[in-house]
Amino acid sequence: MPPTKPDETCPKCRGTGYVIDDKARVARPCDCGLLERVHGADRARGARIPPRFSRKDFENYSIDAPQGGKSSAASAKARKEILAVAEAYARGFNTDEREGFILRGPTGCGKTHIAVAILKAVIRRGYTGVYFNFTDLLSRIRDSYQEDGTETEGALLNIVDSCDLLVLDDVGAERASEFVRDRLYLIINRRYENARPIIITTNLDDDEMRERVGERTASRLCEMCAIPFPPFPAQDYRRAMMH
Repeated sequence: MPPTKPDETCPKCRGTGYVIDDKARVARPCDCGLLERVHGADRARGARIPPRFSRKDFENYSIDAPQGGKSSAASAKARKEILAVAEAYARGFNTDEREGFILRGPTGCGKTHIAVAILKAVIRRGYTGVYFNFTDLLSRIRDSYQEDGTETEGALLNIVDSCDLLVLDDVGAERASEFVRDRLYLIINRRYENARPIIITTNLDDDEMRERVGERTASRLCEMCAIPFPPFPAQDYRRAMMH
């Protein structure tokens, strides 16, 4: 039976998502796809993807070279390779996956688009995933220390620790401090010990990352994000897509 459209009511389950097996006397999931859509929507809401990025997908990641510019053809070739690697990772993701990526490149090159597209594709396959901008996460952790705080640090850390895939965006944009280093180490180490993958986006190269986050965190990230990922072109993807 083909899946029903969102605005249609399945004649078999009548919109409940279940059909009754009279012989076995049990309710079974209907093949109309309703439960899958509902659960998928729940997982998507739980991913905390900001509205600005909610439509970022593989399908609208443009690999075409913008008009003009000496590097446009090379940039298009690089983006095509980036897209292929990202799609392959999402297709092959499973709960035994232990490795992720560090997506490196200058501001505006499309790192967040690819990271969110991977996360959404993994969620659509039935896994759980969460997006956090690292600076925003740190701010929420600090706010949790206030008497009128609505979240606790433990609850926030449990969210980033328990999901199948974590996207930590823009690591390195925050001002360096012991607090920043300690919290990043705590997040990375928990996922490291529990063998859960992470995708990080950053403007920092290897040496800058090591200096910014510390040797312990950098060493763990090196092992956790051992999958080679194509370099992002220096051409500003964000501006190019505006023209």
